[in-house]
Amino acid sequence: MQGFAVILMLKKDGIIERELCTVRIAGNGGLLRNMYVTDENGELTARMFVTVEKELEDWEFEAIYDHYETEVFDGLGLSVSEAHGDVNPVWEIAFPYLEDPEKLAAKADGILNLHKRELNGVLEAIKDVRGEYGDVM
Repeated sequence: MQGFAVILMLKKDGIIERELCTVRIAGNGGLLRNMYVTDENGELTARMFVTVEKELEDWEFEAIYDHYETEVFDGLGLSVSEAHGDVNPVWEIAFPYLEDPEKLAAKADGILNLHKRELNGVLEAIKDVRGEYGDVM
């Protein structure tokens, strides 16, 4: 699990305005699709887009969405939703932006670790359900 840096950009009205900070995330980089901060009426929100690390067969795509429990994030002050329109399943996880880069990195690490645990459980659970998702080429 090798660490990586993320340069967080501020996005306002869909336009990137400026760099806010750089955060050093401990690992699970293959699970992070994108991360940026939005400004909506003066409130800064960090937005993480988490995904899977491998290419999927069509049936796996639907099975993952069907079995992934976003409730694992309940009670953490996060907003979690499916973010459609990508080749692989993606979830948007939003939370209030933290000014301290170390605290922000710790929050992102925790989210990625929790996502990885849930995703690993889902991948294990769907191993034997291919037939439930119809004929796949």
